[in-house]
Amino acid sequence: MYEFFGPVEKAVLGFLVLLFGIYFALDHYSPALFNPELNKVSSDPLVAISARPREGQVVPVSGFSESLSGAPSIDRQDGFVQETGGSGYDPKKINWFAKGVDGLKHPANSFLVGFSPFYTQKYWLPLLAVSLRVRYMRDDEVIKDNDTWQTSLDTYTRRWGDCEDHAILLADWMIDLGYDARVVAGTVNGKGHAWVVLFKDGKEYLLESTDKGSRRSYPLVELHPEYVPEVMFNRDRFWAVATEHRGWRDRLSTKSWVELSRFTAGP
Repeated sequence: MYEFFGPVEKAVLGFLVLLFGIYFALDHYSPALFNPELNKVSSDPLVAISARPREGQVVPVSGFSESLSGAPSIDRQDGFVQETGGSGYDPKKINWFAKGVDGLKHPANSFLVGFSPFYTQKYWLPLLAVSLRVRYMRDDEVIKDNDTWQTSLDTYTRRWGDCEDHAILLADWMIDLGYDARVVAGTVNGKGHAWVVLFKDGKEYLLESTDKGSRRSYPLVELHPEYVPEVMFNRDRFWAVATEHRGWRDRLSTKSWVELSRFTAGP
């Protein structure tokens, strides 16, 4: 039988495999050895911004909002309401109003307060850092029967949060670094979820900040059809997935969005 590898080649190959195994173990369980910036994750940041959601005004920008009577009625909207017998959200809603830890309702954009723990040139490092810093906990584990959103600073300081809290922190950090990152809310395998989409070099990448096992994974959106988006927002804009007839439907990617409103910060 022909031997492809002699004793020397086998020894070298075994040594290389051993080195790779050691590197993989250290990189997975002690990533700060190879990325010293991660040592900053264990310390609390000194920031000059408030942890409260930003004050501001939601302004409609598209025909989806034609039936709204004005700003006072917008302020009373309490988020998206599932249509009876439908598969989507009420198109009259132009933003997602969620309750913060202060017990008040705020527009989705306001929870991105302009916070980043530290600067890095590595676009993939915030996902790893959030995964290491923040523990996944559902709201009902802390406050029974109560869905509460945290700001990005709140989540980083408390070190725990659910899917939208992870996504808000990650998106806010990446926006501060100059990237086009947006929080996306929708369903995964039929269950409600929130994640981040990174728009970079003409492509869309899916960032799953709650999956601690794949914290370096930046797959293309189209490779994961189980992620079905409904709405998307960053610090100052809010979009929804819609057809040309203003009907809602499941989509496999985020290539068709309608901007519904803009958030203008200020008292």
